[in-house]
Amino acid sequence: MDDHTRLPSFWTRWVVPWENMIERWCVRHASAVVTVNQGIAELMKKRFGRDVVVLRNAHDPRLEGAPGTTLRTSLGLAEDALLTVCIGQWKRDTAIAQAMQAFATLPDHHHLAFLGANFPSYAAQIAELGIEGRVHFHPAVKANEVVPFVRSADFGLLLYHPVSPSIRHCLPNGFFQPLAAGLPVLYPDLPEIVRVAGPLDLGLQINPLDPKSIAEAVLCLGSDSSLRASKKANVEAARDELSWERDEEVLKRLIEDLIGPPHAA
Repeated sequence: MDDHTRLPSFWTRWVVPWENMIERWCVRHASAVVTVNQGIAELMKKRFGRDVVVLRNAHDPRLEGAPGTTLRTSLGLAEDALLTVCIGQWKRDTAIAQAMQAFATLPDHHHLAFLGANFPSYAAQIAELGIEGRVHFHPAVKANEVVPFVRSADFGLLLYHPVSPSIRHCLPNGFFQPLAAGLPVLYPDLPEIVRVAGPLDLGLQINPLDPKSIAEAVLCLGSDSSLRASKKANVEAARDELSWERDEEVLKRLIEDLIGPPHAA
């Protein structure tokens, strides 16, 4: 997850080559190989010469729990507040500072919430930007309650930028979860996210490292109700395509190819 240029020399000289050797051995001897998106599958095909099955980190609506409240209610926000949510625990190179700078330029009814664990304090930055009460850090909720908990928000926000090959080719839970909640997404120009979000028109593309880009996208969706409704309709239409129930069928077929169909009791 970290910027590879900042890895210690011991890691790059010894640990990474050792891990690569283990991975190559496992791929060579496995009955089947799976990964989380088409881009990584293509990279693995190029490196290892094996076909790879794609099983995405999609949301499974059948496992949803009842959180008892909503993100909006928990934050004490009125219904007319426009709430953007970024889902996921703190990661070192996420563009949090740029997002806060963006919201400092937006009207006061725009709120930004980070939902997840391990966030350090950003109180000093929030005070300096004058956005107290508009940027929120909410503790993590149970994994099966995330999607129903954020349904009261208006937009989802992804702040990844390609500091490593892993991030460049990511297709994370934090992408599928706001969509499962019916939220249009503001997403970065990362190939696997664009591969899904672009053709289905699920939101607006942003540059997470540019506060102006973030602010313009949030303001565009927030001020244009017809555009917002159109994006939400696209998200709703794509719900089945982006559900784990679809990928589960891929997994079932893979298992049957390996061990045969299930026998009747």
